[in-house]
Amino acid sequence: NLEKLKEIENVTFLSLTNKTGYLPKNTIALGININSQLVKINEYLTKNGYSKTLLLVPKSEFQDEVSLALTRNKLNFHRIYFYDTNPKTITKEIEEITLYKERRNNLLRRIKILEKSEKNKDKVKLEKLKQKYTLGKVNFDSVVIADFGERLKSVVASFAFSDVSSKDVKIFALNQWFDESFFNE
Repeated sequence: NLEKLKEIENVTFLSLTNKTGYLPKNTIALGININSQLVKINEYLTKNGYSKTLLLVPKSEFQDEVSLALTRNKLNFHRIYFYDTNPKTITKEIEEITLYKERRNNLLRRIKILEKSEKNKDKVKLEKLKQKYTLGKVNFDSVVIADFGERLKSVVASFAFSDVSSKDVKIFALNQWFDESFFNE
């Protein structure tokens, strides 16, 4: 819809859109957009000492917009992952990102060691470990998920499934404040 606007000279258009990737020079976007959200989130992360932030971007229509925002604003993240939007694939990818299998094996090895011990303190530790799914921390302190709706819920659920708690890792998403079902998840 914006293609013809660049041909009209001496007029500035106000567009109620959040798509800013390819706006003509004579068009101003008035929506909350990925660019402004990523800049603000990045400012918050820097101000609050988060230095190992993962940026998760779906392989979707948002991929180009996010890439453009990163380049435009010279935003740096610890790691950037482009993930498949298929819910079955997302969980597998999150397991890899969180080193779930390695942390799970750490737990199982520690349990085996403690099972051989006769010490009371080891028995207490063993009972606590049997309540866990993994042992060890992930190698990041925060995550920004550049996705929306059901796909965002799938990603967040995959982190929980991979034994990554919001107590250990700060999780950010783009403008989901309007979707109350997200908070119920």
